[in-house]
Amino acid sequence: MKRMFIIALLAGTPVFADIVASTTVPYSLGGTITSVDLTGLPTGDTTITTADYTVTFAGSDEADTGVVKGTDGQHAVPIVDSSGDPWTAQSGNYFSTGTGDDSITIAFNTPQTALAFLWGSVDAYNGLTITFSGGANGPQSYTGNSLSGVVPDNGFQGFGDSAYVGINPNSPGGTFTTVTFTSSQYSFEFAGVQASSQPYSTPDGGTTLALLGLAVAGLAVLRRKLSA
Repeated sequence: MKRMFIIALLAGTPVFADIVASTTVPYSLGGTITSVDLTGLPTGDTTITTADYTVTFAGSDEADTGVVKGTDGQHAVPIVDSSGDPWTAQSGNYFSTGTGDDSITIAFNTPQTALAFLWGSVDAYNGLTITFSGGANGPQSYTGNSLSGVVPDNGFQGFGDSAYVGINPNSPGGTFTTVTFTSSQYSFEFAGVQASSQPYSTPDGGTTLALLGLAVAGLAVLRRKLSA
């Protein structure tokens, strides 16, 4: 039974353990999925309104906050392919927060359970906040440091410093409607945002923070039991 407990932790899907990240495999969402589609949109900070969500851009440096494409001195295309092909090849667009008091907020019109997106050129000063309600949940905040052990948080703009990210509530029953992305310096780049009515499933490949943490916790419990 003890061995089966460890295996269950390693294979457990869905995982109620905050944030997970993978450099190779996107997170699989179930249930009703809402995708934030940037295909065909002009660059800039014009509010995006659809039947499923609204995206707003705020701050004093809005000229560098919004839908962007390409790479310049302020932002870089998220790269997840060793050949250098950008993940955003289909639409050519991605989000960039700018800096300082700038922010990007996505408000979904119906409650969501899980969030998945591609976090580009991760910086320690990138941040995002989701406020879950229901169950034993509340605000969940993360920075680039949250992906430590999966990718460096030094803002490298090439292959190896972007990650697919999945976020579940801390415990079952939590839902959210808004998520806010910020960065104290240039810039928080992200793309491929999806939200779901069900928790995400852990990918078969890549490194996941949640699974690693759960496995370590399980081993610690087992070690205490064996030594008792």
